[in-house]
Amino acid sequence: MSALNIIRGLSNAAYMVIFLFVLITLTFLFYLLYGQENKKQHFLEYQKICVNDICLGDKIEKLYVKLGSPDSIVEYKNPIIVEDSSMFFYYLNSYFEVVDNKIQTFSIQDSSIRGTYPKIQIGEHIVNFLKKYPQLIFDSYIPTDEEYYVFSTTVDDKITFYSGEYRIVVKNDTITKFYYWIPY
Repeated sequence: MSALNIIRGLSNAAYMVIFLFVLITLTFLFYLLYGQENKKQHFLEYQKICVNDICLGDKIEKLYVKLGSPDSIVEYKNPIIVEDSSMFFYYLNSYFEVVDNKIQTFSIQDSSIRGTYPKIQIGEHIVNFLKKYPQLIFDSYIPTDEEYYVFSTTVDDKITFYSGEYRIVVKNDTITKFYYWIPY
C-alpha cells in the first residue's frame, strides 16, 4: 500500500488530529526559538532579593551574622490589627523590618550596605544599574513637589502572597535609596 493510498483512506477526524499535532509542534518550536529572546521580565522574585547576602524571608539571625548588632531596634504595633507587630532593625540610616522572626522588608540608604540581587549600590549611576538588568521593566515617576524620581518594579512573592514593589530612589541620576515596599 502506497503512502498516497494511506492518506486517501484517512477520515476527517484523523486529518484534524494530524493538523493539530503539527500546529502544536510548530507553535512550541516557534516559542522556543523566538519567544524568550526579547521577553522582558515584569517582576523580581521575592526569595532572590538580597542585601549583603541577607535575603527577604531569611531568619533574623542572618542579620547579626552579616551586619552585626543593629544600632537600634524599634517595635511597631499595628493599631488596627492588634496581633500584627514588627521589629525594625536599624543600621545607620538603613533598616530591616522583621515579622515572625523573618526579614520582610528593607530600606537601604548607606553605601556600606549593598544589594546582592539585584546588584545595586548607593551612589551608583542609574543608567549603569539599568544596563545590568535590561530584562526588567521599571516604571518611573516623580513624587509631587520633589526633586527626585523613583523607579519601581513588581515583586512576585509566592510565599507570603504580598504584592510588593522594589523601588529605587534617584536624585541627579544617582541612586540614593533602594527598598522593598509592601502596601499595607
